[in-house]
Amino acid sequence: MKARRWAMAVGMALLLSPATGRAQSDALLDNYNQYATYFGQGKFHEALPFALEIVRLHKTEFGADHPTAAVLLANVGELHVEMGRLALAEPLFVEAVKDRRTLARPGPSHHRGAGRPAGQALPPTGPL
Repeated sequence: MKARRWAMAVGMALLLSPATGRAQSDALLDNYNQYATYFGQGKFHEALPFALEIVRLHKTEFGADHPTAAVLLANVGELHVEMGRLALAEPLFVEAVKDRRTLARPGPSHHRGAGRPAGQALPPTGPL
């Protein structure tokens, strides 16, 4: 559990980092703040709509192939796990892992960080 929350924090730091070269909208930040507040309080049902809106806004603003998209999907999956909805969580985790593996493949990509070798598009965050 603690490792998953650490992974969530790392993913959100990447999302909110100005080093991404693109600014995120106020709506994305506001939804994240609401999500993080409810998640931190253990109010997973209340956090879910905000997590879903974060995924939607992130796809609109950064595209579905952005490196943090997989982390955001895993966050929604984590909420379902916390609520005991394992059948809903599993496909989200599978999709997140698939997205992460696709991004980690060598080849041309605008998501590779400067100085980061191909195949290391995302920092390791532990098991999803």
